[in-house]
Amino acid sequence: MAGIFLLKSQATLEENLVSQTKFIASEQSGSGVVVFGGSNATITNDIYQKNEQYGLLVAQNSQAKVSGSTFAENKSYGMFLDCLSSKVQEEKNTYKGNGQGEKNKCR
Repeated sequence: MAGIFLLKSQATLEENLVSQTKFIASEQSGSGVVVFGGSNATITNDIYQKNEQYGLLVAQNSQAKVSGSTFAENKSYGMFLDCLSSKVQEEKNTYKGNGQGEKNKCR
């Protein structure tokens, strides 16, 4: 499951700790926060750590503005972006020890 899952939503996330979400293959889950299906999120000063997939996943025509957040020790990327349809604007984020690196290559 995702720690927080946004679907066709607008949300502001501030000063959250999202940690240790579990991967369930049938649900393609395990990310700390999923911004999905046309959602728009503003994320400030959050911590995403030790999730079994991504710290933050932004996909399917979604957008996120992410600032001052920390992505640490997530099993895959700290942040994963659907390069074809979604956008992320980021400022002053910190990445530490994520399994596949900070972000996927389209970033």
